[in-house]
Amino acid sequence: TATGASAIFDVATTAAYTGDMWHVDQTGATGMRLFNLDLAAHTVPVFDIDGTTGSGNIFDFAVTGAYTGNVLEIDLTNAVSAAALNITSAGARTDSIIEISDTSTANQPGYFHNIDAVLTAPAMRFDVDANVTTSIVEFLLLGATDGGSTAITINEEAAARTGAGIFFVWDGTSSSQAIDINLNGVGGLTGDAINITSSAAYVGDFIHLDSTSALAARLFNLDVSGLRTVPVFDID
Repeated sequence: TATGASAIFDVATTAAYTGDMWHVDQTGATGMRLFNLDLAAHTVPVFDIDGTTGSGNIFDFAVTGAYTGNVLEIDLTNAVSAAALNITSAGARTDSIIEISDTSTANQPGYFHNIDAVLTAPAMRFDVDANVTTSIVEFLLLGATDGGSTAITINEEAAARTGAGIFFVWDGTSSSQAIDINLNGVGGLTGDAINITSSAAYVGDFIHLDSTSALAARLFNLDVSGLRTVPVFDID
């Protein structure tokens, strides 16, 4: 085609209009693509949508019957320098960047990441470069409705592990705790704050403290004030 800078298709509405701009019914043509785009060395967006104000969805996909295909599939096998999704957020936001509402009885994970290669970077990373005054990750387990739920489960699947299940690197001159557990249950808690159970032969240490370089640090600092009714340590 010849060169140019004007739109190939230009549709303008100057009055209230509630019909579809494009309507394609391919009910009988189940093997036909709706769009087939061949792109090469593009330097501008394939789809460019500029919005000002409004309340309608930019993309709306609803399934009214059994559907086994993917709603969105992205293959980045050869695009090793491309991001599948890039979201830039700024301003005083009043809504979540990504929001999932799940009322299903699903027996599959809501988010599934299968790592089947040797990675040298984390599968998920949060890089905090500002003084965030709230939690980076937060789990809200709402009492009576999800009393049997577990916030985090780590299953090492009987592997011959050489790496830690959870690893902390605590650099700097921080005066806060690496792990802080606040027991504030109404009516008194009866469960253990930390519970370690060995259901098989185990020859390692349950707790190992190495304070070789921390010569001014206590191994334990216990504040047991008050009229206690049980031992501080109970070994059976």
